Amino acid sequence: MTPQIFYALITAVLMSIGQIFFKKASNFNLQHENLNFFIKFLTNPWFLIGLFMFGLSTITWIKALSGENLTKIYPLVSLAYVFTFILAYFIFGEKITLNTILGTMAIIIGVIIIGLGK
Repeated sequence: MTPQIFYALITAVLMSIGQIFFKKASNFNLQHENLNFFIKFLTNPWFLIGLFMFGLSTITWIKALSGENLTKIYPLVSLAYVFTFILAYFIFGEKITLNTILGTMAIIIGVIIIGLGK
């Protein structure tokens, strides 16, 4: 595994973690409807943590782009969906359907096929 692929995978994981915090942020905002729209976000710890995760993912993504073809490295970002799917199941108890399993498998197979190409 090249360092660029490692950084791309870390990017996908950080993006997934960020999405989990954004989901928690949306629940926080629903509970604080009386606050101004922007104040909700600025005082929402889940949103701020999610934003931080996306900031970190941007840094790791830029590192992943150094020295690797974009067409080879970019598909790895789609694994963020796979990681988010798994995290959402365990953290929020979100339902798993046949369609989500098939779609997730298609993403994984697609990443493998692209990765095998030289």
